[in-house]
Parts: sequence; C-alpha cells; structure tokens
Amino acid sequence: MNEEHPELTHWLEILAAALMALAVVGSAFSAWQATRWGGEQSTLFAEASSLRAQSNRATTAAGQQISYDAIIFAQFAIAFTQDALSGGLPPEATTLSELLVRDEFRPALEAWTELDPLNNPDAPRTPFDLEEYRNANLDEGERLSQLAEANLDEGKQANQNSDDFILAVVFFASVLFFGGIAPKFRAIYVRAVVLVLASAGLGFAAWQIATLPYQ
Repeated sequence: MNEEHPELTHWLEILAAALMALAVVGSAFSAWQATRWGGEQSTLFAEASSLRAQSNRATTAAGQQISYDAIIFAQFAIAFTQDALSGGLPPEATTLSELLVRDEFRPALEAWTELDPLNNPDAPRTPFDLEEYRNANLDEGERLSQLAEANLDEGKQANQNSDDFILAVVFFASVLFFGGIAPKFRAIYVRAVVLVLASAGLGFAAWQIATLPYQ
C-alpha cells in the first residue's frame, strides 16, 4: 500500500518524527515545570504552617494580656467608684494606673475616665469598647493568620499548576504513542488518521502549557 503513495508516505514519516520530537521537548518541559511547582507548593505550605504557629503564639500572648487588663480594670473600677464625687481619681486608682496598668492599655483607660462613665450614660461600660484600646499581639496574630491563609491559597494554586503540567505530560505521552505506532500500519490512510490523533494530542498539550504560569 505504501508503495502506491511514496511521496505521501514520506511526508507522513516526517510528520510523525516532528510530532514525536515536539512531544519529547514538551514532555520534558512540562515535567520540569510540574516539579518546580511541586517544590513551590511544599515551600508555601511550610511557610503557612510556620506563620500559623507564630499567629497562635501571638494570639495566646494577646489573650493573656487582655485577661490581665480585665483584672486590672476590675480593681481600678472598684477604686474609681469608691469616691465618685471627689472630682478626680482616688489615690488607690491613681496607684493602679501608674504601677499596674500596661502602657498599651493606659490610653484606653485614660480615655474612658475622661468620659466620666459614672455620670455619662453615653460612655461605654468598659475601656475595651473604645477604639483607643489596642493590643499589638492581637493585631500581629491577625496579620500572621491572614498571611498564612494567603500562603495556603497560593500553595493550593501551585499544586493545581503542578497537576495541570502533569496532565500535559500525559497528552505528550499520547503523542509519542500514536507517533510511534503510526509506521506500523501499512494502510496509508490509517497511518494518517493515527497521526491526526497525535496532532490533536500535541495541540491540546501545547495549549495547556501555553495557558499555565511558569516557574
């Protein structure tokens, strides 16, 4: 059969060789990219785990500080209410404010006392409701938690990119398969159909890697 179409047979052999050569290059590139994205995924997941641990430590420290602030405020409130008509802070409250109140808590406590909470119905019941109350560890814990979530999302995307490149490798392998078996068929038209399938696989794989990000 091949002798009836020597020129077509020649071109089909060239096409098969070209398809297989492109498939080898594409498969190697895709496998390389899949490996790099897999490494990126591992790095991002490790960083996310580390950030999560740091966030937990900061949040735990914040919880301890907030508990301490609450205890000090309870003692301060008792001293503060002992002489509501004195026109200023009683000595006990002043001592607590100067010696025991954390510097980070002091602005909120002072802002709360300035609102005259015993006589001002619009004043918040505690300084913890004021915007002046801040806790650096709590803010840091939230920041680290958000970073950990971002790294986790990036790691998931890196894993997806790796899987997509592996899929491209599979299609490049199909090109090698069809390109390799095409010469085994004596019927020229069967050989052509097999090479069309190989071309389709190459086209899909090429489109796949063209739309993916590279490392």
